[in-house]
Amino acid sequence: MENKTLISLIFILIMVFGTAGYAILSRPREAEENVVSYDGFKFFRTAGGWKTTVEVGKGKYEIFTYHLPTEVENISTNGSFSLQDFTNKALYVVVSNENDAAISSELITALHPFLKRYQFACPKEKANESFCIENDLPLKDCKDAGFDKAIVMLEKGNETKISFENGCLRIEGKDNSELIKACEKAIFVIFKIL
Repeated sequence: MENKTLISLIFILIMVFGTAGYAILSRPREAEENVVSYDGFKFFRTAGGWKTTVEVGKGKYEIFTYHLPTEVENISTNGSFSLQDFTNKALYVVVSNENDAAISSELITALHPFLKRYQFACPKEKANESFCIENDLPLKDCKDAGFDKAIVMLEKGNETKISFENGCLRIEGKDNSELIKACEKAIFVIFKIL
């Protein structure tokens, strides 16, 4: 009888300590799944995607995206651009509809602390479309970029790519999902994450 009690007690202790050990050891793995490191930046999973902190001058700023840099790093980029190309300028975000305006929100949120101001605009070639007329948006294109103005053009295209020339950042995507990824690639480039 004593052997059965001893064996039962040992079995219970193994189960208790095994369960406790599993619970303690599994926590770091769960935490690691919610944190991803990329080129010196730590990305933390949030309810809506990923968050990282960037240092600009003496300040720290949080950047929120749906994708990690590894998910967008292969998007083609032509031209060199950085935060300096947008700092202390009026930013015109040229969109053709409400959906594209919503897609640009991550980019605007990331740049907002550094801008003089921002405003949505319509492409000049779509001046007569209802979205532009109903929202009384100014008409802009890349030629309007200058010393005190930066232009971001969001467009649907045959491929997903980014180009920058003379103060104009052109972001193209094959569909909404690709346009979001291209905007996020632009954010990562602007803040020197990629």
